[in-house]
Amino acid sequence: MGESSPATGLADKDQASARQPIKIVQPKYPKFAELRRIEGSVLLELHVDALGKVQKVRTVSGNSLLREAAEEAAWQWQYPPSPGNQPPTSTVTQVRVNFKLNPESRR
Repeated sequence: MGESSPATGLADKDQASARQPIKIVQPKYPKFAELRRIEGSVLLELHVDALGKVQKVRTVSGNSLLREAAEEAAWQWQYPPSPGNQPPTSTVTQVRVNFKLNPESRR
């Protein structure tokens, strides 16, 4: 069975207030991609509102068989709200989701 893991912290370096997620939902490895032994990364762009809820998910790059699973998981991510001492702002950040098959499933 395959596994997937998100790599965070790829936010635009121009954003001084880049927020790290407080809730990450792992995507399910798509069966068809697993059967075809497809591995790889999917780069997503997330638009996060001032309350920390993901408002928009856009795939920047990645295998088409892996994209939907990565997007579905990213919609469920949660970020901390904007700090109370700053005006509420939405942010745009990028995250990379890595899909890798377990060695046992390659037999």
